[in-house]
Amino acid sequence: DYAKEIGVEKTDLQNYRKIVESLGKIVNPETDVSVIEELKSLFSRIISKRLKPKQAPRYPVEEGDELSDPALLVSDVKSGNLNPKVWEDTEIKERKGDKFGEVEITLVCDRSSSMTDGDGQKAVEQRKSAVLIMEVLKDFAEICDEEKMNIDKPLEIKSEIYSFASSEEDRIPLKQMSKDLGEVERINILKKLQNLPGSTTDFNCLEAINSGLDEKTRQKIKESELKKIVIVFTDGGSDSVSKVQTALKGLRDAGIVVVGVGLTKAGEPARTTYAPNAQVVENITDLPIVLGELLKEHLKDI
Repeated sequence: DYAKEIGVEKTDLQNYRKIVESLGKIVNPETDVSVIEELKSLFSRIISKRLKPKQAPRYPVEEGDELSDPALLVSDVKSGNLNPKVWEDTEIKERKGDKFGEVEITLVCDRSSSMTDGDGQKAVEQRKSAVLIMEVLKDFAEICDEEKMNIDKPLEIKSEIYSFASSEEDRIPLKQMSKDLGEVERINILKKLQNLPGSTTDFNCLEAINSGLDEKTRQKIKESELKKIVIVFTDGGSDSVSKVQTALKGLRDAGIVVVGVGLTKAGEPARTTYAPNAQVVENITDLPIVLGELLKEHLKDI
């Protein structure tokens, strides 16, 4: 039994894989393409921009790098042409990406009890969105590793996940910042997001992220070597707007992109708390699509 072998409950494994399967059916209505496929296309374009210089032929020339037509060379020399144009020269065509060598993406999830209000769909779509970001960033990190030898500017993709539920646990990520994201870890994160005991203490997570910024990280961001993106889900007003905004100022002043996403009309306060980079998803089933759009928007320039 595979679930037993990796140390998780069979039902948890089945639940996770069911969500993964459902993600493939989520289609962006504006493009009629699945969110997963759109992100895969984006990742392919990012890699292609970073390919090492490619040699392109330019011929004929009298002197060059490679002999393109040996038979014609013999024929021309015999006929008295000692400078035949049978050599193939090459020119380097650069295809450069931008300077970012690292990308770090943080997802902050809402584990307040109000996520279960109504039919509980907010909690369902948040879990689905968390699985989406885990799956696509895992794949992207693997692609970057596989292509490391073929690109002129290696790219490292790292991710971390926080959640807030009015406890000291808020300051400890469910997943530490790293490029690794194994299946067991992904399953356990999903399971944690099923437990919704708290209130809107989003500031705890933001303060923890802010306090974790060392001078080396700040310098990398300043030099456009590192891009950091933080996306926060919340379905209500923060327990401390002032603390959130103080933490936001610290993060944004350091050059970090922070986006607040309000869930349903109850999340409307996010527009002002997280302004100017904030939005509200009134139709909660659109949340995975919105998350996909955010990833596309903020990763397109790397």
